[in-house]
Amino acid sequence: MRKDIFEAVERMKKEGIRPNYSELARRYNCEYRTVKKYYTSEGTVSIQKKKQPSKLDGYREIIKEKVEAGAPATEICKFIKKKGYLGQYSIVKVYVRELKGEMRKKATIRFETNPGLQAQVDWKERIDKVFCMYIFLR
Repeated sequence: MRKDIFEAVERMKKEGIRPNYSELARRYNCEYRTVKKYYTSEGTVSIQKKKQPSKLDGYREIIKEKVEAGAPATEICKFIKKKGYLGQYSIVKVYVRELKGEMRKKATIRFETNPGLQAQVDWKERIDKVFCMYIFLR
């Protein structure tokens, strides 16, 4: 709530002056609709959004369990749809991404060792034909 606009409009109300919304909007660097909202309101102005229940509310615990087990969002969505979920995949995907982000923050512990004490090897179980052809054609 903009206190400066509210006080100016209240002064005008007490004096019985109908304000020029556009002029006040230019003076206070806001929209004329904002000034009009303050003038037509009784007392304080507050905009509260109604909290609507999410379609995921009944399935959040199931999703958390599946994410901790390592299941991808597509499989989780298929699983909860069998349980009666009526929402879309995109909602599940966003929620799973948030959960995985929290898990990743908890799991990352960085440490350093002296040179020559540790080695790292990445194993590849299967090499794709396209990748092999790319290597040989170079």
